[in-house]
Amino acid sequence: MPDMTLEQLKAYPNYAAVSGKIYKMASSGTWSHNGHTGGKDLTSAFQGKHPMSYLSSKEIIGNVIESTPNPPINPPTTNKPNNIIVIIIIVVILYYIYKRL
Repeated sequence: MPDMTLEQLKAYPNYAAVSGKIYKMASSGTWSHNGHTGGKDLTSAFQGKHPMSYLSSKEIIGNVIESTPNPPINPPTTNKPNNIIVIIIIVVILYYIYKRL
């Protein structure tokens, strides 16, 4: 079963989402009922007007998923010291060790 976002669902006018499930409302073409059309989340329009048993004859295509945010372009910065600072500290320490010899 393919899961899809509500944005992706718009490409399927014969499917409708109700309570997080995607149902095949018509075999092809654009499904419509009482002014509502497919390709959308119709949970609020469905509830209170139809029993859930109305959908028992419809094929469940998949689940509605949240769209995932794009990963950040730059990785998050960490609190690790900059490499140049570490190198400078090592050089200073080696210098003082050398002078003591």
